[in-house]
Amino acid sequence: MTSALQHFWAGRWDDALAELSALADQSGEPGPLQLDNLDNIELRLPYHGLLALIAVCRDDRDTVRRCPKHGPVDGSEILSVCDYGDLMCAAHARSAERSGDLVGAVASLGPIAERPPGRLSKIHHWLPDLVRIALAAGDDAAARAAAARCEAEVVREPTPARVAALHHCRGLMHSEVDLLVTAERHFGDVGRPVQQAQVLEDVAVQFAAQNHLTEAKGALDRDADLLGTRSGLVSAPCSHPVAPVRRPSSDTHPATAGSGRLGGAVAG
Repeated sequence: MTSALQHFWAGRWDDALAELSALADQSGEPGPLQLDNLDNIELRLPYHGLLALIAVCRDDRDTVRRCPKHGPVDGSEILSVCDYGDLMCAAHARSAERSGDLVGAVASLGPIAERPPGRLSKIHHWLPDLVRIALAAGDDAAARAAAARCEAEVVREPTPARVAALHHCRGLMHSEVDLLVTAERHFGDVGRPVQQAQVLEDVAVQFAAQNHLTEAKGALDRDADLLGTRSGLVSAPCSHPVAPVRRPSSDTHPATAGSGRLGGAVAG
């Protein structure tokens, strides 16, 4: 699983799927979706979670539907049985977000912010997603909890990756484009195109909400260029078709018209 996860974050999704296929072959099961008979849930749940996460990112809805626990899930239940259950929680949250079920997305991902420190999985990867989804859902408490947890993770272990995640969270919470750009540069420097592309999309949303449409289009163009340069990295455009990110309690920006979080405002 470790190699598959490294390939996922590096944007080498075909390589990640090949690692998962090899893992299924080693298990003696007939196919990559037939691991439910394995007794080791610490292997089975992250396997299915990563498979589903890649499918969601690629907008491969057939594969998503075939994955176990299709639909919104109770993140607390999943995390209680597996240290690496965050992958399944994240997959279901992103799928629910894309379909417009923001409440279901928060239910799937929210419990990650309550996870005890020191568990094996690195939750800071998912906390900016939770902040973004919670703000769009109007769940200010969940957004604040996610941002606070990310800050606590930085205090506990101030690695560059955690600091970048905190910049991402704070940029979303306070509509601070400069913080988002700082996070985006970090992910670009360390070769994390999946996270870099997400931050670029968030930057574009913030620019569009402030009516800086030229800058928004520039961020989207960089996002598209980034996705196009990675073999096997194919993502649905404007992968989170919900309302623009809003600040908690006040300064809410109106939703832009059209499809996707940015609508048609920056098309062309």
